[in-house]
Amino acid sequence: MIENHFVVHNTLNRILFDVIISADMTEIILIAMSVMFPSRNQRAMWVVATTFKDSAAIRRMVEFADSNDIGIIFAQMERGGYAFYRKTRLLPIYPDIKAQEGFDPLEYLLSLTKPRGIQVHVWMNALAWWTLDKPPQDPKHLYHTHPEWFVVDDDGRSMHKYSRADQRAVGTEARFLDPRIPEVQQFLRDMYAEVATNYDVDGVHFDFIRYPGPKFGYADWEREEHKEKYGIDPILISDGAKVWSPKWNTMRSKDLYERWMHLHYMRWNYERKAAITNIIRMVHDSVKKLDPNMVVSAAVFPNPASTAYARAQDWQTWIEKGYLDWVCPMAYTPYQSRFERYTRYAIENRPEGRKVFMGVGIWFKGVEEYGPDEIGIAEKYGADGVVLFSYNVFAERPELGKILFHRRIRRVDVGPFGRIES
Repeated sequence: MIENHFVVHNTLNRILFDVIISADMTEIILIAMSVMFPSRNQRAMWVVATTFKDSAAIRRMVEFADSNDIGIIFAQMERGGYAFYRKTRLLPIYPDIKAQEGFDPLEYLLSLTKPRGIQVHVWMNALAWWTLDKPPQDPKHLYHTHPEWFVVDDDGRSMHKYSRADQRAVGTEARFLDPRIPEVQQFLRDMYAEVATNYDVDGVHFDFIRYPGPKFGYADWEREEHKEKYGIDPILISDGAKVWSPKWNTMRSKDLYERWMHLHYMRWNYERKAAITNIIRMVHDSVKKLDPNMVVSAAVFPNPASTAYARAQDWQTWIEKGYLDWVCPMAYTPYQSRFERYTRYAIENRPEGRKVFMGVGIWFKGVEEYGPDEIGIAEKYGADGVVLFSYNVFAERPELGKILFHRRIRRVDVGPFGRIES
């Protein structure tokens, strides 16, 4: 008998068959291809801001999404402190867009997606605010108006003074704002609320909602506050304690000094985690008042324990408390065993009512092979969908869209022509 997963569905986009007939027509080999995540609301992609500088590029992107049944677009509408939309009083508008009178990329995007039933979630780089050596041109940019909002490292140096070489030296992509500053928290809440108020979007999406690393958050006032509370200046915490280590490093079998350092770092990091969690909560509460159905989501590092320890990105708490509706672990790897480990953890710890969209990086060599396999792993473990990074790859290789969501199952030798072997 033919196994159940070889039964032909009544729609061609559910099961595809390549029929290969041998030279003597004595046998047929069927190569079955299953369609993974068939619903368009299970398929998403991140679209970086550069796509939104041009109306023709936006149209091509939407047409690609529609033709590949990708029903969710995470559209990057703020990057480097600039808005890629016009209806804002908080952010300077990106210069290339400002020069095009009457052009609003987000408004134009929505005019194309709404008739097609494609969701748009506004993706914003929450705390990463500048990357280049050359300062931003617009005098209204936070780089110029609020240099005191940038986070301070454990040498007492503000990231506002960093160069790109400094960023690379500490292993980060940008200069970050300090999430513990109350005015920063309020600004971010208002930034997300503004775009949710002015545009008919389906959701808001956090990226870079974290610290750049464990050596940041050491402004004088933060150190004094911690010293008053715990009796120690956090600048004295050893670098070794800032490296992710399991909680059992505080057990009695460990060296007393090592345990003491880890204890104080965990106390210090608690304040950092609480600050970022408060931003998530404030944005959640603000946009839900505007529209209870608006989705709040975040792109996060896939290992919740290490990223909470080193970067204060405590996303497991965010979904447990209901501050996020969806979480998108950025499980970017061409190694399927690693992707599977990330997927299992995210799914096994998913609270009821919350969604997990596994992030798949599609820029590595060999994506034609590992990509469908990773999407299949996400489906196998019960992920709610996948989100692909990023559309830029599809713009260069549009044929890849048809490849990724189809997986070869096996070859079936059905015996002599006209007769199926059991």
